[in-house]
Amino acid sequence: MSLYSLFETDESAELDGFELVLFDEDVEIKFTLARAGGSNRKFSNRLQALLRPYDRAIKAGTMSEDKAASIMAQTMAETVLLGWENVFDREGKKQSFSVAAAKQLLLDLPELRTVILEEAQNAANFIADEVEENSDF
Repeated sequence: MSLYSLFETDESAELDGFELVLFDEDVEIKFTLARAGGSNRKFSNRLQALLRPYDRAIKAGTMSEDKAASIMAQTMAETVLLGWENVFDREGKKQSFSVAAAKQLLLDLPELRTVILEEAQNAANFIADEVEENSDF
C-alpha cells in the first residue's frame, strides 16, 4: 500500500459526485454530492464571490449567523448538491431538485446541511482506489 492509494482523489468523482444514501423508515433518500473543495473549484470560487460583499462584516465579526448560513446554503446548492431522489417536503409532497429547492432544504434543515457539507468535504469519499473499487459493482 502506498500513500497514493490512501490519499489520491479521483478528479471526476470530485466533480461528478458520489451518492450519499440516508434512510427514513423504509425509504432510501439519495443525494448526489460533488466535493466541497479539491478539484471542485466552483465551490471555493462561488463561496468567495458570495462572501466578498461582506468582507468588512466578516473582519469585524458582525456578520449574522443567518446571513452566513444563507451564503453557505446557496454555495452548496449551486456547487455541491447535484441532485436527489426521494426528497419530500413537510406535507409529504415529493420535491423535484432545483437550486432554489436545495437552498431552501439546506436552510430548513441545518443538521442536514452539516451532514452534507461534512460528507462533501471528506476526502475519503473521493479516494481514487475506493471510487474504482465501488464502481465495479
